[in-house]
Amino acid sequence: MPPLSALAFFLMFFAGTVMAFARGPIWGLFVYVGVFYVHPPSRWWGDEIPDLRWSFSAAIILLLSTAIHYKKIALKEPWYQNTPAKLLIAYAVWMWIQCLWAVHIDDHLDGTILFTKYIVLFFLVYLIIDTKEKLQLFALAHVLGCGYLGWQAYEAGGGKLDGVGGPGIDEANRLGTHLGTGVMYAAMFILVAEQRIKLVTFAVMPLILNGIILTLSRGAFLGMVAGGISLWRLQPKSKARMFKIYGALGVVLFMLLAHDQFWARLGTLTADDEERDSSASSRLIFMEAEWELFKDYPMGKGHRAFQHLSPIYLAPAVAANPSMNSIKGNRSSHNMYMAILGEQGIPGAIIWLGLMFWVWRTLVRLKALDKQGLPEEFAMYRAAFGGALIVVAVAGLFSNYFRAEVQVWALVSLLILERLAIQQLNERKITQSDPVEQRPEAIGRFYRPSNS
Repeated sequence: MPPLSALAFFLMFFAGTVMAFARGPIWGLFVYVGVFYVHPPSRWWGDEIPDLRWSFSAAIILLLSTAIHYKKIALKEPWYQNTPAKLLIAYAVWMWIQCLWAVHIDDHLDGTILFTKYIVLFFLVYLIIDTKEKLQLFALAHVLGCGYLGWQAYEAGGGKLDGVGGPGIDEANRLGTHLGTGVMYAAMFILVAEQRIKLVTFAVMPLILNGIILTLSRGAFLGMVAGGISLWRLQPKSKARMFKIYGALGVVLFMLLAHDQFWARLGTLTADDEERDSSASSRLIFMEAEWELFKDYPMGKGHRAFQHLSPIYLAPAVAANPSMNSIKGNRSSHNMYMAILGEQGIPGAIIWLGLMFWVWRTLVRLKALDKQGLPEEFAMYRAAFGGALIVVAVAGLFSNYFRAEVQVWALVSLLILERLAIQQLNERKITQSDPVEQRPEAIGRFYRPSNS
């Protein structure tokens, strides 16, 4: 008989599938997110159940449920007419073009197909989430999933937690950064959510923070600090006092949970050359090598090019260093931005910078809407999504998070938030106007999204 964990997963999966086809694609999205976090192949009980390619099956369920209920979806405007969609499509097209000269076609195709799948996911989420309530549920699913991963990390015990996460977060640094984005979302719920959601968030927050500590990830910690600063800057002024109180409690909780091994590893960030460990010092060496790769191939050499060409650009002593866990001298990139520059070249770097500029500009625009009466709940969503993207952006200085799916979740959530915020402000403006202004064509006259 399968273990209880497997039976619970079966129940969740098939009940969610029925609801997705019967009630709507939002349930298909829950199935997809649930499989992402639970991910049977990553769990001890995974070998006890049939391998039904759970992630692929969940993606198909999400796609089919959206197609079945498409006529009921309120949003009918072309999804690809917004700025982030255009940039993501341009990036994917460039990666497909790079197939002509990629240094390792199999790895490059793997990255290209994954990025193309992310665009499909972006499209589906953008269509499905058309209300504030659905956006809240999507964000809550992320928090609960991070809480589950925190519990898995706790059960795994000490050491770096490679293998605890699911697809794309099965390495300790990636897991720590992913959990850091969950902290940003959880902070939002603690400040503005209804009481029962606050209680759930309070329960899972220690698990998420403890999970970050157990990963021993310096990049994730610095990303979380930067995300916390962005939360402070992006929050509504009405929540400033409560933010200070809960923020102080969060710092105290983190200090209580952190152990000596974590602080020792964090201390290597400020150590001199003799004390800095090989993992930290190697990042500077890799950055120099990746810059040389870019100078030789300004149009990029394809996904994971540095991993295959690193023996050419690294000194033999570095390539042969056993402390760096080498396999025939091949090294992976330790900086997302240098990886993009070397692997996708100048076009990829320009597109990525354009995406980051859109995020900054959208956050600024949403912050400016506070003066127009933007509800504080929308303002906290703004802070959470922006904070999550900042977590990944800063942690990306220490590891390559190009494949991090949570970036897509936060990016499309920010786009949806902008759309919903503008809709609400427009509706409020119309109700306060004269009868002539209450005609349907008046919608959108007062505030427009940044991509219009």
